[in-house]
Amino acid sequence: MRPTKLLILSILLGTLWMQAPAQLLKKRSIRYIERVKSGVTNFQSQGLPQKAQRLSSTAGDIKLIYDNPVPDSVQTALSAAAKLWEVKLPTKAPVFFSVSFEPLGSDVAMITDVMCAEDGELQGCPTALASQIGSKPYGSDLSPDALIMFNSDIDWNCSFLPSQSSGYNLPTMAMRAIAIGLGFGSTVKDAGTNDINFYFGYPSYFDKLLYSNGKSLANVEQGSKEMLDFVTSNAVYVRTSTAEYKFYAPNHFIDGVSLRYFEDHGSIMSYELGEGDVNLAIDNKTVDALRAIGWQLPATGLSIKCNNISNDGIGSSYVPHTFSLEQGAETASDCNWRLYLKGKSGKDSLISSQRASKFTIAAIASPQDYFVNVNGDLEGRIECDYTLGGVRYSAVPFKLSLELKPSIHSIDNITEVSNGNYQFSLRFD
Repeated sequence: MRPTKLLILSILLGTLWMQAPAQLLKKRSIRYIERVKSGVTNFQSQGLPQKAQRLSSTAGDIKLIYDNPVPDSVQTALSAAAKLWEVKLPTKAPVFFSVSFEPLGSDVAMITDVMCAEDGELQGCPTALASQIGSKPYGSDLSPDALIMFNSDIDWNCSFLPSQSSGYNLPTMAMRAIAIGLGFGSTVKDAGTNDINFYFGYPSYFDKLLYSNGKSLANVEQGSKEMLDFVTSNAVYVRTSTAEYKFYAPNHFIDGVSLRYFEDHGSIMSYELGEGDVNLAIDNKTVDALRAIGWQLPATGLSIKCNNISNDGIGSSYVPHTFSLEQGAETASDCNWRLYLKGKSGKDSLISSQRASKFTIAAIASPQDYFVNVNGDLEGRIECDYTLGGVRYSAVPFKLSLELKPSIHSIDNITEVSNGNYQFSLRFD
C-alpha cells in the first residue's frame, strides 16, 4: 500500500518517522514548485544524445513508482529522463521517485517534494544521496526519496525532437524534477516581511555550496539583514572544487524561485527554461553541482567485463555473452553470478545464476516475455559476489541493454502507388 495524499501532507507539515529493517529513520520533506512560465525565444533546444552516449554498463538505478494511472506516453518520457540521469550519476543503492499525473491548477507545471535526512552528519542531505553515502537505506518503493507531481491541467508534449513546440516538454521537465529530487536547489524561504530562513532551520547540503562576495550562505545568520542582502545580491554563485556558476538571485527575493536555478540559459536547471523549451542533454555544470554535494561516489568492488559488449552495455539479445571480473594482483574466488531481466510488470526477475570464474548467459529465448524500453531494448544487469583475501565483496553491477530486431505490429491504409512488370510500390501507415 503506497502513501496516501493525506500522509504526504503530514510529511510536509512536520517530521515523519519511517520504520526500516533494524533502523528508525527520521526525515522531513521540502516542496519545490515549478510555476508555469513562457520559455525564451533564444533558448538553445537540444534533443536526445545518441544511444551509445545515453547508456552505460555502470549506470545507476532510479526506480519510478506510479501512484495513480499515468498515460503511456508520460511513462515513456519519464523512463527516458531517468535513464539519462542514471548514466550521469551512478548509484550504490536504488533511488526511488513516486510519480503522479493529476490536476494542480492553472499556474503550476509540476511539484517535487524532496525527502531529507535529519540524522547526525547527514542532516540536510537528500535521502536519495543519504542512501549512497550513509549506512542506512533511506528510500524504498513505500517510502520514496521524492514525490513528483505533473499537472494534468496544462498542455504537455512528450516529444524528443530538438525544437520548440507548444506546451511544456515533459521529458525536459522530468529531467529537471529528477535533478531536484537528487538535491539540486537551495532551501531558503521567506517567512514573511523579508525574514529569510532555511526551510529546516539549518542549511542543506546544496545551501553549503552557495557563496556571495566571499561569504558562505551556510555561515550567515538566519533572519538577519545580512542574509537578506546575500539572497538579493544578484551575485550568488555555486562553488564546486573546479568552478563557480552564477545562480539566480534577483534584487527582490522571490519565494520558491530565488536560489533555485542557474541564471544563464543552456542548462537543464536554467531559470529561463519554460513552456515550449526542449533540453534533453544534461549539462556538465548541473552534474558538477550535484557531485559537489556528494554524488561523486567512489567505486567499490571489482569491475565486470564482457567478451563482446563494450562499456556502454549495449549487446544483442540473440547471441550468448560471457562475463568475468577484472582481476588485480590477487585473484578472486568463489564467484557467484546472477542475471536479472526486467519483466513486463517492471520488476526484475532472476533469469540464471552460476558459481564459476566466468559466467555465460544464453541468447534470450523468449524476448517477448520481458519489458522493452524506449530504446527498443531489454533491460538487465549482471551481478557477482566474490571472495578476495578471505573477505566477501560485491562487484560493480554491469547494466545491460540487449537489443531486439525491429518488428511491424500492424499496417493500415494501404494504397498502391505504382505497378510494373516486376515490381510495385505501396504507401501505408
